[in-house]
Amino acid sequence: MNFRAVACAPNCNNRPDGNNVNAVMFTVFRRTPQNTLQWIYEHEENNAPYCIFGGSAQCPYLNITDPNTKWPGSNTVIANGDYVLRVEANGKNNAAWRGNANFRVGR
Repeated sequence: MNFRAVACAPNCNNRPDGNNVNAVMFTVFRRTPQNTLQWIYEHEENNAPYCIFGGSAQCPYLNITDPNTKWPGSNTVIANGDYVLRVEANGKNNAAWRGNANFRVGR
């Protein structure tokens, strides 16, 4: 599993990844059976490439084929189920962008 955000301000047309961006925050929530969101994992990146699990030149993948794999830096097992990834980028001059993506873990 791997997620990467490409962020540039005011846009990425002919600009490098990270242009005028201060930080990108990745937050993962698990959708409960009651259809509420439970906070699971969070990571902030301050330099491009903006990777959910850190990294510098390339974004590392997290091998989730083992059903006992845990979210990095925690004791929380990555369980099968539905998740929401929230990505928030903060830029210079108080610029901010947010996007959500749904994903499912199933082994």
